[in-house]
Amino acid sequence: MRKYIDTKLLKILILFYTATSLISLFKIYYLKTNSFGYEFSTWKEILLESILLDWVIVLLFMSIIAMTTKLMILKKYKWKYIVVIHSFFSLFIGFVIYFSSSLIFFVTGQIELSEINVDNYLAGIVSVIDLNFLIYFSMISIVYSYYYFQQTERSKLEKAQLSNQLTNAKLNILKYKLHPHFLFNTLNSISSLIETNTKLAQDTVADFGDLLRDLLDLKDTSLIPLEEELKISKRYLDIMALRFSDNLKITVQINTKIQNTLVPSLILLPIIENSIKHGYSYNTESLTINISIKKRKSNIVLSIENDGAPLKNVVYGNGIKNTIDRLKIIYGDKYKFSMKNNKNLKGITTSIIFPNNN
Repeated sequence: MRKYIDTKLLKILILFYTATSLISLFKIYYLKTNSFGYEFSTWKEILLESILLDWVIVLLFMSIIAMTTKLMILKKYKWKYIVVIHSFFSLFIGFVIYFSSSLIFFVTGQIELSEINVDNYLAGIVSVIDLNFLIYFSMISIVYSYYYFQQTERSKLEKAQLSNQLTNAKLNILKYKLHPHFLFNTLNSISSLIETNTKLAQDTVADFGDLLRDLLDLKDTSLIPLEEELKISKRYLDIMALRFSDNLKITVQINTKIQNTLVPSLILLPIIENSIKHGYSYNTESLTINISIKKRKSNIVLSIENDGAPLKNVVYGNGIKNTIDRLKIIYGDKYKFSMKNNKNLKGITTSIIFPNNN
């Protein structure tokens, strides 16, 4: 229940209805002092019964409504249901005020049960039904405005966090994945190819330059087409295949119908790099990596499997942690990430499932 209570919102509602009550008190004061009404009511009755009691009942009722509204927002109720519910409560508030007031008066001995006239109370409710309707929807407008601005601020924060995460991902790939050893090994491999296979050496230089340019020119956007993501990954894989020669085999299985599907940018590289880095060991000289991307119902299923060394302890490095953080920001709780050893204890499989937003 606590997660539906927002003390800041309650304070705003209290402030609003306190101002409304003070305006009502000024109206009564003007009418009473100028003999335009309330002649038969004492100031004690006006202050305690008409103002204070009404103030308490309305705020208690609206506090419950505010929590109900937050529940409907979190549960993502359809608008037609929300309108029907609030329309009902806007009319029901009058019954709540009169019933609660009568109950308090009866318990405190101010009225007898026989003095309660249903027709008179119904007439009283109807006489202020328009006022209660306007007050209710004024307060509900405050509730929805509050959550709207709260959501706007949260979206701005998440966008800033996502942009920061993406920047970090690009820096991590340049700093950790393309570290000096990678640069040295790549350049050394290119150098050895110049005399034996000039064409392959030229292609590798081009791939290496294109990879660096793609990473540096990648827009700070959270989602990119899968085709573009695969293009960046392929450049990296081509270079790694050259580095490890015949000891690294890559297979890619992808449904061509989903190539335009939007996926989180740089979602593949950290996982591929992790599979290569942890796949090789003293007992593993050759490595096969199988990349599978397919659509399952309304989700995209991404799987990267290797047949190398299993993980003794599944510990996420910076690149994987960054990937998970970005998935959480983009998809909330609508994604799944798993990294586990294969059943035959030969290699690991990393799986990511997220919604297909196309």
